[in-house]
Amino acid sequence: MYAKPFASLATLASVVAAAPALEHETRATTAWTATGGTEFFLGHPSLNGVEFDLSAPAGYLPDAPAFDVHCLGYYYFSGTAPKGTACAWKGARPEGSSVYASTDYYTLAVTVRHEWLAPGGTTKVNTGVGTLPARPTVGVTLDPFALQVNDTAAKL
Repeated sequence: MYAKPFASLATLASVVAAAPALEHETRATTAWTATGGTEFFLGHPSLNGVEFDLSAPAGYLPDAPAFDVHCLGYYYFSGTAPKGTACAWKGARPEGSSVYASTDYYTLAVTVRHEWLAPGGTTKVNTGVGTLPARPTVGVTLDPFALQVNDTAAKL
């Protein structure tokens, strides 16, 4: 009574097992790790954000160039800034590539935005988001912290 359905399921399972697995061509391989994360003081009585270094290898997503930057992720008290504050390049900056950072004061979320010029003249953008492990104070280092990277890049 159950022989035919079981045989059909067994055949289907063998076909599925033999089929090649689909790969997600745009998957980022690893999270970005921010190092040197320190709260900083900007000349008035309140803290203004986090300072950190961040790098990613070329090809973390298809067409994405490498970056190695120093960021000042300023706090935004009324939502996230459209792009954030431009990060400073520690080496040669690939043409058409920019990195921005911002920090949400209330949630401690740090957002990093990487924009680059892909072949064919298309501008792409990808973001990484992480949460600081604690609300730091001046001179306290929160090093390192991870930023979860989106696994696809959007076209602008």
